Amino acid sequence: MIPEIAAEVARLVGQDVAVAPDGESYAIRDVAGEGAPLVGVVERRGDALWLIGPTRVRLTGPLAHPRIAGPGYKVWVLGVVEASGAYRVRRLGVLAAPR
Repeated sequence: MIPEIAAEVARLVGQDVAVAPDGESYAIRDVAGEGAPLVGVVERRGDALWLIGPTRVRLTGPLAHPRIAGPGYKVWVLGVVEASGAYRVRRLGVLAAPR
């Protein structure tokens, strides 16, 4: 397993994670029985924080704060899509610090 992936997977002990046979990627299938999270890098756009990954979504809620979900960090998030299309975060985990 490549070192970056190994470090991220190590942060997911106890969660349902599938590592690709080549060790170059992984998928988080379930966190704490709440389903698969969205995964990406936090980006600041004006006053808003966005999760940039396979899905691009604006983050909202008390956890969508730069001191908690810092720009540049790779994170997983669980929450709900609001009527506005934003994603209201109820759980968040850091996978990697900014590079």
